[in-house]
Amino acid sequence: MKRALLHKSKLEEFKSFLIKEQFQYRSGKGDFQVLQVEVRGVWYPIYSRLTGDHFTTEQGLIPLVRLFIKGQVK
Repeated sequence: MKRALLHKSKLEEFKSFLIKEQFQYRSGKGDFQVLQVEVRGVWYPIYSRLTGDHFTTEQGLIPLVRLFIKGQVK
């Protein structure tokens, strides 16, 4: 399953979506994490990749990212 779903230009919109949907997030740790999102008591990181236009997410975060993307498509 593809994990590089969130476009780098959409990070701030994704944060607004998380607030609206009442998901907590915090800053990432280390050099490559840009954000951590809490889903059902687990903090999932979002990673910046060295190449490409998309961030990489953990498997447990994919449904939430897809829900965000679906809301963006008009």
